[in-house]
Amino acid sequence: MANALNNTWNNSPRSISIGTPLTSSLLTPFGYYDLDQQFSYDAPKFASYCAQVLGYPNIDVELLDTHFYTAYEEAVLQYSALVNANSIVNNLLMLQGKELTGSYINGQYVQGENISQKFINDNLARHLEIARSYGTETGIGGTVDIKKGTLHISSSKQDYNLYTDFILPVEGGKPIEIMKIFHYAPPAVMRFYDPRYGTGIGLTNMLNEFGWDRMSPAVQFMVMPIYEDALRIQAIKFNDELRRAAYSFETHGNILRLHPVPQWDFDLFFDYIIKSDKYNPLGLPSTSSLTISDVSNIPYGNMEYHYINQPGKNWIRRWAVALSKDILGSIRGKYTEVPIPNDKVTLDGSTLRAQAVEEKSNLLTELKELFEKTNNTALMQAKKEQSEYLNYTLAQIPMPFYIG
Repeated sequence: MANALNNTWNNSPRSISIGTPLTSSLLTPFGYYDLDQQFSYDAPKFASYCAQVLGYPNIDVELLDTHFYTAYEEAVLQYSALVNANSIVNNLLMLQGKELTGSYINGQYVQGENISQKFINDNLARHLEIARSYGTETGIGGTVDIKKGTLHISSSKQDYNLYTDFILPVEGGKPIEIMKIFHYAPPAVMRFYDPRYGTGIGLTNMLNEFGWDRMSPAVQFMVMPIYEDALRIQAIKFNDELRRAAYSFETHGNILRLHPVPQWDFDLFFDYIIKSDKYNPLGLPSTSSLTISDVSNIPYGNMEYHYINQPGKNWIRRWAVALSKDILGSIRGKYTEVPIPNDKVTLDGSTLRAQAVEEKSNLLTELKELFEKTNNTALMQAKKEQSEYLNYTLAQIPMPFYIG
């Protein structure tokens, strides 16, 4: 059998010496890292290392130089993709809505800023944006415009059509949802009767001097505790609810029914929203710029190889070795036996491929466990446990005695 590795490095038109830097961008399929000096220095060294791990020079290794460089580039891309995917999980909520800086060139979208390997500052902007939707239901904010409407109420008429009885026709008959109707009983304080309220010029002058002349009734603030006022107001409200028809309303389809039956003519005000605005998630004003929406367009690009630390490069090297085994196993698996003079040689293609599958599975598990230990939740949990252990340790230290 020909020594393929030897042929590759000594007889190939693109031959290089083992351990020398890469000089041609054609040696890796995508060329993402060929211009990275650290990658161009490490890739040939990995080729030499991997060839020897696979048995060279004692046995033939049927791999070309491009196989080794392809495996190494793929390993870097795989590590970059996995780390970035973990970062996306941790940072997506903080990045959603951020404007994308990419642009279209000749009909193709070109990514702008690459946030891979960059620190993402924690913020609550997206959390607050999510909470805004609850503001729509409570009437204190939200993402839907709350509009004002008016109904003319006639004496002795209890039922009104929300779509036909508007003072001014609005919304062209679009379905609306009533948020709030300003139909309340008069404030209890307006019917606040104080049997101890006095009269006379002297009392009036005293109230004027204290600045209480516009308060009604005013004497109570001088002689009675405040809780009596609260109890009296509460009694008036309970009286209205239990002994009289309390002010309320109910809606059935388009019909609004008022309670009690109106006794005079007046204008009734209410807040409403258009239902189509509420159920349209894209109802907010559109912008001309693109923003981060989900995991598909969050701008995590390929990592810069020279910034990857040693634990990361160690993982990359082991993945590249496993991938090289897989490639070599595929090549040797084409023929299970090779005849030689007076004998035959059995190739180990299936064994190499099985080893590659197991090694890659172990590497994925190793990286997954690292991500689980270093995600935001796990780090905060670890910080909490450290604080608890520190407090326990400090509690065991005897307190000094001071003798004055």
